[in-house]
Amino acid sequence: MSSVEPAGFLSLSDVTPDPKAARLLPPAVARRCRALPIALDGDCVTVAMADPTDRAAREAVMAALQAPSAPATVRPSQVYLVQGDPALIDDWLRLAEVALAPEQPAGASPTEPPIGLWLPEPLAHDGGEVVAYAEQLAALLAAPLRRFNPSAGRPDEVSFPSHPERRLLVLPCLSYGQVEPLLEVGRGAAALLVCRPRWPLRRLLLIVRGDPVDDAALAWAAWLARASQAAVTALMVAPHVPTTPSPPTGDDIANLLSPHDAAGHRAQRTAQSLAALHLDAVLHLRQGPPETVIRRELASAPYDLGITGIAARGAEAQWRLRPLLRRLLPDLPCPLLVTGYR
Repeated sequence: MSSVEPAGFLSLSDVTPDPKAARLLPPAVARRCRALPIALDGDCVTVAMADPTDRAAREAVMAALQAPSAPATVRPSQVYLVQGDPALIDDWLRLAEVALAPEQPAGASPTEPPIGLWLPEPLAHDGGEVVAYAEQLAALLAAPLRRFNPSAGRPDEVSFPSHPERRLLVLPCLSYGQVEPLLEVGRGAAALLVCRPRWPLRRLLLIVRGDPVDDAALAWAAWLARASQAAVTALMVAPHVPTTPSPPTGDDIANLLSPHDAAGHRAQRTAQSLAALHLDAVLHLRQGPPETVIRRELASAPYDLGITGIAARGAEAQWRLRPLLRRLLPDLPCPLLVTGYR
């Protein structure tokens, strides 16, 4: 096999990584070198790097791709290094860590399940409905369904020690008072509030902001969409901030699409994240108070599940966990999956 050397550099501003290619580089090497394989063509792999002129990083990437532990069928004979946007590479790596579970070799015994569902006990009067929904969801995701006692503290972490962000806590609809402490003890877990359950999952609403708060919500949308083949709509909420004086076009939603506008930059990040996860989603950009925009979108189509990332702490009051849930949940027409971010 010929030695692997860079074949040239090409700056790419917008690319979509191939999940099979992304798995070729160990996560530790990818993070350290800020590198991500984005395309695989036979035994040739294209790797995007934040700085392909960094000789040490380049050699580390090539050594990892040529490691004897790598399967011979994917060990490349030629590596093409291209320069990618560092922030975009970081976004891909964050998403890949959460959403791209490693593939099992043919005939290998499965290791830990990628996702686990947890139900609190005891449940209130609507417990039967919540249990039935949790059982359907667990079957869809081929995930174990376990019980925990919220008053006893942290859910058992033995089963899923390395991926707490893949633990889903299934709760009755009006248990928003429990969500924040459970997200704290779950250290990255998500919470599903079962409001007016709809099954099967045919249409998902992914509510995004265009920043790292979205990452875990994007991953859950990808898992659920792949398992259910549901259609996905991504709702980008751009809160309106009035200014004085305001130009006549200040409220024009088209202004928010400009890459020079903060909301436009966030919308671009969202579109790139959806592409990186191979989520074929329709992206809606709406302006206004989050709870108003979300409520209107949910009323516009028969969505079966809403998914959003909400900061447990932070300065953006419109996105704080408990006030937003308190305003949304009483008349929410479908369950809502909430992922935490601190």
